[in-house]
Amino acid sequence: MRFRSGPLRPVVSTLLAHAKTLSLADDVTQYLRSVSSLLQLGSSVRTLDASLREFLVRRNERALKTVVAVVDSLFMLDHQADDSCSSENWKRYTKEDLAEAGSYVIHCFDSEIGLRDVHFIFMDEPGLIAGLYHKLLVKACKIRAFLGAEILVDAFDYRCSLRGDVVRVKPPYLNSK
Repeated sequence: MRFRSGPLRPVVSTLLAHAKTLSLADDVTQYLRSVSSLLQLGSSVRTLDASLREFLVRRNERALKTVVAVVDSLFMLDHQADDSCSSENWKRYTKEDLAEAGSYVIHCFDSEIGLRDVHFIFMDEPGLIAGLYHKLLVKACKIRAFLGAEILVDAFDYRCSLRGDVVRVKPPYLNSK
């Protein structure tokens, strides 16, 4: 559904508003609060995803090889993450996070355009020099983080809270604290 959270938000809000009347257990209410936090991010994640896909469509003749080369270079140069950087800066992310982001980009490329040998011939040197591909990987890192948070909340009893533009995902053993 490509991060379309709009229809679910009022449903979850209504369930939370009537949690006592419905006799929802505390763990169910906490889960719904986490889901509500994730749903609030849905439109932002949808915008990132749409932007990423539009970029790939516009630059489809050279984008795929360029993304693969950028990710490969991170391992060749032994990139180390810098936590002091903003989440908008690719240097903040580990090479493994950026590789997962590259995998997501390839998935999007395949679903939008389809993978063919011709996509591995040319690189987008001007886009690479302008930093467009590192920005693309940052978008994909953020999308992957969102997808990871969804899995943690749905499958492993993690809790998610949103304060302003900061998302916190806590493991179950910290939920009681």
